[in-house]
Amino acid sequence: MNSSFKFRFEKRAWIYFFLLIITFSLFWPARNFEFLTHDDPFFVSQNPYVQAGLTKAGIEWAFTADLVTDSKFADYWRPITFISHMIDAQFFGMNPKGHHLMSVFLHFLNACLIYLILNKITGSTWKSAFAAALFAVHPLQVQAVSWISARKDLLSCFFSLLTIWTYLPSRSSGDGPKRDRPRPYKVAAVGRSVPFGTVPIITVCCFALGLMSKPSLVSLPFLLILMDYWPLGKMNGKFSAVKQSLTQKLPLLLLAQISILIVLFGHSESGTDASNNVAGFGIWSVLNIPCNYFYYFWKTVFPIRPSIYPMPFEEPLTFLKILSDAIILFGISGIIFQKRKQFPFLFTGWFWFVISLAPSAILLCADRHMYFPMVGLLIAFVWTISALVEKLQLKKSICSMAAAFIILGLMILSRAQLEYWKDSIRLFSHAVETTSHNSRAHYLLATALSEKNNRLDEAIFQFKAAIESKPADAGIYLGIGSALAKQGKFGEAIHYFQKAIKTLPSKEVRATSDNDIGYAFAQMGKLRKASYYYKKALAKKPDFPQPYFNLGNLMVQMKQFDKAVYFYSETLRMDPRYDQARNELGALLMRMGKKSEAMDQFEIILKNNPNFADAHNNLGVILYANGKKEEAVRHFRQALKIKPNYESARKNLEAAGRAS
Repeated sequence: MNSSFKFRFEKRAWIYFFLLIITFSLFWPARNFEFLTHDDPFFVSQNPYVQAGLTKAGIEWAFTADLVTDSKFADYWRPITFISHMIDAQFFGMNPKGHHLMSVFLHFLNACLIYLILNKITGSTWKSAFAAALFAVHPLQVQAVSWISARKDLLSCFFSLLTIWTYLPSRSSGDGPKRDRPRPYKVAAVGRSVPFGTVPIITVCCFALGLMSKPSLVSLPFLLILMDYWPLGKMNGKFSAVKQSLTQKLPLLLLAQISILIVLFGHSESGTDASNNVAGFGIWSVLNIPCNYFYYFWKTVFPIRPSIYPMPFEEPLTFLKILSDAIILFGISGIIFQKRKQFPFLFTGWFWFVISLAPSAILLCADRHMYFPMVGLLIAFVWTISALVEKLQLKKSICSMAAAFIILGLMILSRAQLEYWKDSIRLFSHAVETTSHNSRAHYLLATALSEKNNRLDEAIFQFKAAIESKPADAGIYLGIGSALAKQGKFGEAIHYFQKAIKTLPSKEVRATSDNDIGYAFAQMGKLRKASYYYKKALAKKPDFPQPYFNLGNLMVQMKQFDKAVYFYSETLRMDPRYDQARNELGALLMRMGKKSEAMDQFEIILKNNPNFADAHNNLGVILYANGKKEEAVRHFRQALKIKPNYESARKNLEAAGRAS
């Protein structure tokens, strides 16, 4: 083996090992973090398609949800992200530990790709390694890595970097300084270099996968144009070169346009409050874009204070702040554009940040939006500092120590930030304590507390605080009504459900409120009133499966089993993956002596979702009654494996053991 090649290989191996150590040592505590109560239930932990693991039905749903069909489990079309969650569920089940570790591993891969790309196109090993290390440990990355629902940001970055990698030509030329001129290299095995004016098919495929992970990747073709300028050196500044570069990206721009149309005309009826991420899309949202840019820039350069999630959007904006941030943003951009020939790396890095953040700039600030755009600022920072060091002729030992202190300092800040993401109550309590008029933080904290039955009083207090900050939010009234219903205060709960209708008398809110009012009356024993409100909800929204399910439960209470079967069947007609409704239907059919039909229902559940404990237990009961004791015992044991405190399954298993 050539000694020079061996040295380069060993050096790269040590750099990858270093990135592995700093990434996993920083994010290792995340393996013990929980699913959050915000978004995680809809997208992962309570999504029946994800729970079932990697199945044909799940993959079909991932590619059709929000594209050709409505789904409360999808906020927009991103099939690759959902398939990623399904793969996690296939190997780790619904244990959040495996899901978190996979996110950390993806973050490590992204850091390695950044080093690989920068080193390949600039030939600057240590600058590339430093930029990759900063990416791996920066506090702004904590949200994307530690929140399972932010997997879309990790995946879109991964495929963005692969798109860039496959786009790179076999050789590049340029008039930049020799130290930053890319050295000759062979293109990666995924494809060969193609003439200027075309894009490799593998590049188009990677870009498509990225868009199917998160559509905000639409700006990537323009980043490739920036890279044509520096460091690839393909553009001489003439309009013809810019036009040629733009023409080359037409296949990618076409895919980006298709992705935008899918987002605009998607069918989503997601149950999340994702719309709250957008501050209304009104004139103030647009005017606030410079403030958002300045926030992200400032937090990247000075990440001293822990970030807050969620950020308040009720805080009034001042025209002076908007104007000053806009002047700073345009001023920096103008100066960098003027100095682009002298500092091409600063030009590419800064406008990488500006362009890649553009699709998210109108949204409410969240650190995860900076996951990929940060790469640009890191390029600008590292190469600018390097130029300054060379000009001042500083010793390498001093530079190495400074780099080590920066990485260590960022790791300390990131670890402090990471602690807030351990669970929902800790995360949203931090937001409530450090902001004012943050109704969304109060609401999310209240939602998390309401899942703890011993903390319902605290939840109701937080819901009321949210109402004080934003009295015109129907979702808050629905939330406090549900918490009061859990306490058995059904009269008060009904009062808040009715206030939700007065606040926002839309079809969806009316249907949800009427369904919840019906449930409250059912718990009070007023079954006729409950039936009236369930049917009223269906009159407002005929394709709403929940009232049908509740009517089925009501008919069981009233001993009207045939009607119950009808309502359960209607629920499943509208939502075939409503496993709880199918389980109740199976249990009712057992009760009616129709064991064969009941068995069919439980088998369908387990085919779609092998981790449904009730279906295992109920199927075990039927198998035991049919004399298939070994199969029954296997299902009882599986139910206990999924739900260790499942008393009914334990008793059934003990009874089967005594009988044998």
